[in-house]
Amino acid sequence: MPALPEPPPRPAPERSPALVVSGALMILAGLLLANPDGATDTRWPWQILADWPWSRRDANWAVWFIAAVGAIVMGLVGTRRVRAPLLLGAALLLFVTCCAGDAGLPLRRYSLAWFAGLALLMSGFLLESEARWRIAARVLGAVGGFLVLWTLALSFDRNALGAPEWRMAKLLGHVVTRARGLGIPDAPQDYDIDLFANTAAVLAAVVGLATAIGARGGIVGRIGLVLVLLHFLVPTFHRLGVQLGGPVERSTVFTTFSEVLIHYGLAVSLFAASAVADFARLQTRPS
Repeated sequence: MPALPEPPPRPAPERSPALVVSGALMILAGLLLANPDGATDTRWPWQILADWPWSRRDANWAVWFIAAVGAIVMGLVGTRRVRAPLLLGAALLLFVTCCAGDAGLPLRRYSLAWFAGLALLMSGFLLESEARWRIAARVLGAVGGFLVLWTLALSFDRNALGAPEWRMAKLLGHVVTRARGLGIPDAPQDYDIDLFANTAAVLAAVVGLATAIGARGGIVGRIGLVLVLLHFLVPTFHRLGVQLGGPVERSTVFTTFSEVLIHYGLAVSLFAASAVADFARLQTRPS
């Protein structure tokens, strides 16, 4: 009896929850930053945009909110062929404008290459978690992991004597020291929190590179995605825990949330990752 042909793969869902979530986070971030009790501006975002003519700072606000609304609207309907190139272009524009010195919503914590690496890692993990787009997931995970490790490998600090210290060796050495239960001399306050966050990013990069050499499956994608999110969220929740232990001011809480979403780059990185993954689904076949 001849073998029955395999059924063709089901078409991927056109709607994108990741785009909707990232767009909502971007709008929330803007509202936290600009409101009567805002972190840096006491005007609402629409009052900022109503101040015509726009400066480059205001133009950054406009691109941010247009991209956010577009992600929510187009993520809820089946318009991948239309939205994928448009939102990918918006993500690239946001990365460039948010890294400018006069940006209204600036990325301040790390370099452009670091943000790009984390965004590509997340896009690869999103695709890998679906277990349908493994070729694209492997490429994105490998490139993202390489960018993160390459950025860290080319980063140097200065010690107390002014001599350069390789940040990669310093990070690995401190991880080993803390794993042995030993203290780190002259460590700043909350250094263990930053050490954990950076270690999570390095582990995410390792998982991304592992997908290129055969690691696969939804669990691999979800583990990698959790590691990237831990890199962003652990320092934030630690600061919130400290703040909530004393008198709480709304502006302080707004500042903490807006920092992780905007200045640390979580909102725009998730938006870029969702846009890249959406574009990859359009260009490749399920595997």
